[in-house]
Amino acid sequence: LLKLNKEDTDYHETCGNIPKISHWIEHGDELPCSLGGFAIHLPGISKGFFGFHFPKHNIFVLGDAVDKGQLGRCDYYCSSLDDLRTSICKRVLPLPEETVLLCAY
Repeated sequence: LLKLNKEDTDYHETCGNIPKISHWIEHGDELPCSLGGFAIHLPGISKGFFGFHFPKHNIFVLGDAVDKGQLGRCDYYCSSLDDLRTSICKRVLPLPEETVLLCAY
């Protein structure tokens, strides 16, 4: 199943041979897995970028949102440094100190 945020629909439609979207992810949605995770909307890299928080395991998967202790990628045509800063400040920094951030690099 391919799941994207509605805000990235225009990007999805220009990517070519991608399977049809089965349903949308929204901020706070529980992930259908045994790890007890949640989808966390982190606009910045794109309008519809998401991270995945697994609070029972103190893990937050951020992908490109953070890179080696600094803000992540903002060099895409749809990126916004201001949105990424806001996402990190509102949704990542308030996490407990013991939370491990898993980044793309």
